[in-house]
Amino acid sequence: RAALLICPEEKECVRLKNLLCRYGVRTAFYMGRDLTFYNITASHEYEHERLKVLSELLAGEMDVVLVTPDAALGYTIPPAKLIERMIRLQVGEEQEISALLRRLSDAGYSRVELVDGAGQFAVRGGILDIYPPYVKYRASGAAAEEACAGGSFPVRIELFGDEIDRIGAFDVESQRVNTNLSFVEFTPAREVLATPENIETIRSAIAAHLKKSKDERAKEEMKEELATIDALIQSEGSADLNFSDKYITVIYPERNSLLDYFPDKTLLLIRGTAAVYERLKSSEWRNGKTVE
Repeated sequence: RAALLICPEEKECVRLKNLLCRYGVRTAFYMGRDLTFYNITASHEYEHERLKVLSELLAGEMDVVLVTPDAALGYTIPPAKLIERMIRLQVGEEQEISALLRRLSDAGYSRVELVDGAGQFAVRGGILDIYPPYVKYRASGAAAEEACAGGSFPVRIELFGDEIDRIGAFDVESQRVNTNLSFVEFTPAREVLATPENIETIRSAIAAHLKKSKDERAKEEMKEELATIDALIQSEGSADLNFSDKYITVIYPERNSLLDYFPDKTLLLIRGTAAVYERLKSSEWRNGKTVE
């Protein structure tokens, strides 16, 4: 079981993480989520790091997780939904390509012509390239006896009909496979994954607010959101809902946080109780102002 260590500042989390790692303790720093309420494209680097930590917690591969109090309480993907959206592929198994592409889209992956970053996939005939934010794998051949490792790198799936004929890690620059793999398991590409039912609920809520609103700026914002949602529906999920944080409790009514990834009898350590309390108060005030 992992222990949870709460610190008042990010720099203290990083310092303790480096210290514990030097002693061989499997330690992760869970970074806070900056809520995006506007329809803008944002970096997903920290989001991918959080998904890595959450998946390792579910797999029992962490000894200590360091976090600030506001990050610990921030909403994230519920454990059951993260397990459901994990994708596992193995050489020799049957996989219908259309069903696999749908699973990738449902897990937040974006379809592109050529993958060059995490969270993307591309398909050319019977070849499927995927760049997961975090992937666990087993190597083929002599390295197969090694324990399952993990990292972030692009994976190439070669299909013969509906059967996975080959899995390999490849280099983005050369596009050449450098390591053959027998098995991969990877996380979704996004924390907030809206189902078609969620999107319809969000659309209905926005449309109802738009009719009642008298604020021109708010009305323009809502019209833009409706246009984005309509484009998402027409593209069958290939577009991004960049403002999904605004509706996170519609998408995830469970309202789960990092704390829900720990069992009841977790060892919880707080470093600097007064400072942690002050951090909570200031973050609550800042979030309130952002929402306002």
